[in-house]
Amino acid sequence: RLARVHAGLFFDRKGEHDKAAAQADPILAIDPDNPGGLYLKGEGLLQAGKLEEARKAMQSAVDGEPEAIYLDGQGRAAEASWAATSDPQFKALAIRAYERSARTGPGRRRRAS
Repeated sequence: RLARVHAGLFFDRKGEHDKAAAQADPILAIDPDNPGGLYLKGEGLLQAGKLEEARKAMQSAVDGEPEAIYLDGQGRAAEASWAATSDPQFKALAIRAYERSARTGPGRRRRAS
């Protein structure tokens, strides 16, 4: 399980989002609450444009383990939702998530494209 999380994060860093997201289901089949698996699932959903589901998966990852990378993912999902809907609640969520990510420590951060 841990090896799959690391593999998924490796693929995600390299921009191979399909390979990263493919690690989520095997991880979550063994441990449905695994923050790494939830994050990878959220990345796949975000790439697929399933913004509500992506936000939920990212929130679950953050609830399980509020690491910078998961908070960054939560911010990107909220930012994409704000761009799609102009709903200010998503802008506020994105800002809070990015601020928490910055305070939490080093990690890979990237903006939604």
